[in-house]
Amino acid sequence: MAIAALVCGIVGLLVFFLLVVSVVALVLGLVAASKAKRSGLGPAAGLGMARAGWILGAVGVAGFAVFVTLAATGVIDDDEIDVSQLDPGDCVDLTAGDVEEIRNLPRRACDDAHDGEVYLVDDVDFEGDEYPGLAALREQIEERCFGDAFADYVGLPYAESELGLYYLYPIEDGWRLGDREFVCIAVETDGSPMFESVEGSRR
Repeated sequence: MAIAALVCGIVGLLVFFLLVVSVVALVLGLVAASKAKRSGLGPAAGLGMARAGWILGAVGVAGFAVFVTLAATGVIDDDEIDVSQLDPGDCVDLTAGDVEEIRNLPRRACDDAHDGEVYLVDDVDFEGDEYPGLAALREQIEERCFGDAFADYVGLPYAESELGLYYLYPIEDGWRLGDREFVCIAVETDGSPMFESVEGSRR
């Protein structure tokens, strides 16, 4: 039992977000330590391993409590949002690398570090159901993203702003399923994180 408590305690430290492992280590360690004391054999009965097990279990439980507290206060934020549910004012982290299809983005509080801020969500305007092609799609989206929507949100025309932009657009597979939505996102031109909203910032 003492060995089991020690093993669970060590594992509990590695996966402290799985509370049950640390709780098992804590309980087994306390029970084993109690039995070892009553036996009078001390270390020979595994008292040291039992103590180590329940101490590691207690540390694991404490680590879980800290993790939950940080998550609840927004310091740890694993919240993701479907791109189809984005709205102007949402602050997000962007997917790194060359990714053809983006379905979800990590949502962040605008006063915490984030990659960009959504300022326009709208549908492209093409006649018919045939996919217009990337060139035509990007031309229309860029016209909309660089235009009045940016100036209205930030407070300056894009040409006068120090900000850059990033946009999401429907790919061909999504188009066949009815996706016509594009998303314009204000970002720092050098790719550095933002720490506040850019709405009305005149940046």
